[in-house]
Amino acid sequence: MKPHHHLRIWAAAVLTMVLACVGADNVLSANKSSDMKHKSSPQTIATDSRGHVLLEEWAAFATAQQKDRPAEQEKILLDIKTKARERRLAWDFYDAASQYVSVAASRNWKVRQEKQAELKKDIEEFDEPIVTFYYHMQNSGSSVMKSYLMSNREKFLSSSNPVFWKNTPQLQSALSGQLVKYLGNDYEYALWTLYMMDRSISRKEIKEYEAGKLVGPPTPGDQYFSYPLGAYFEYLEAENTTSSDFRILKEKKEALQKVAEKYSGKAVSFYPRLSLLRLRFNDLTRRISEKGDAADENGVTAEAEAKTLYEELQKFEKRRKSFPERSPRWHPRALPNRSSIHLKGNPFPSAPTETKLKYILEISLAPKCRYSPGALPRRRIPRRSGPRAKSSMYPIL
Repeated sequence: MKPHHHLRIWAAAVLTMVLACVGADNVLSANKSSDMKHKSSPQTIATDSRGHVLLEEWAAFATAQQKDRPAEQEKILLDIKTKARERRLAWDFYDAASQYVSVAASRNWKVRQEKQAELKKDIEEFDEPIVTFYYHMQNSGSSVMKSYLMSNREKFLSSSNPVFWKNTPQLQSALSGQLVKYLGNDYEYALWTLYMMDRSISRKEIKEYEAGKLVGPPTPGDQYFSYPLGAYFEYLEAENTTSSDFRILKEKKEALQKVAEKYSGKAVSFYPRLSLLRLRFNDLTRRISEKGDAADENGVTAEAEAKTLYEELQKFEKRRKSFPERSPRWHPRALPNRSSIHLKGNPFPSAPTETKLKYILEISLAPKCRYSPGALPRRRIPRRSGPRAKSSMYPIL
């Protein structure tokens, strides 16, 4: 048996738990306190899965797509544009206008620039701030978006178009999906969108806005924000430091610890706590690569530290899963576990074989599967039987 076999297995097991705890990113839906109350306005208008109001027209467009009839698609999209313009249906209008450019260019690539110019003119004539901002997000840089936002600040503050928030993938990902519903208006949506594109461009405005949402004076000597978005912003600011410099990492750990303590007992505290556990794991792997299982200045071996960290990760996961449930859809226990691969049996056998060791390390040390599904272990499934039958590969989710 090669040296450090047990040590490597403990490290692999710890990483397995770290990956298993990635599901904590979805824990903000469940809050022990009542400070995450959210009143959703009743849905009075029927829409499809993408938020379109003109249901019959979009259904006809989907049918034309399935039958691969681009000429018919163009005609339907033009009809949707006209009806959406008349009824001021912002999302239907933008989606139809932008898709029309793609369909027309697919039939004749020479008209792409002409159609793009028409789209720009259509957006200007429609004259709806959220539509123009969304158009700039797709076609311009963050500086143009910021300039337009601040020039029309009052209009954004007085409008709310959740369908655009829902159709902004980078925002859905950055705010862990369920947090998007706590946005109050299009101005807050735009600030967060800009922040996720370039953290420096709207940091000042988010600080001011989230602090301004508070009722009553802030705690003396402490920077206070709204909950949950303001608290999540504090976490992101602490987490944003990415450097191998020891002094900067120390500051990052201190900042994360401060956020975790400030919101202790609330759902947002799981974010900094998990980040701190990940940093501890990184320190442990660095120590193993440099010094093996040698004891530190306190006489603690790397294997002992790995066991301690593993136990803390288990406690973290137990606490996360026991958090009070507010929404069955978003509660952590209701989510499919796509980020972890559980090892069957005892992950720490007393005398592991080379095969078992290789299996544990290759499976557990895979990239974070939640963000890289292509890196998951793959299973072979035979296709149709026959002389030319091949094996298809798909990830185990």
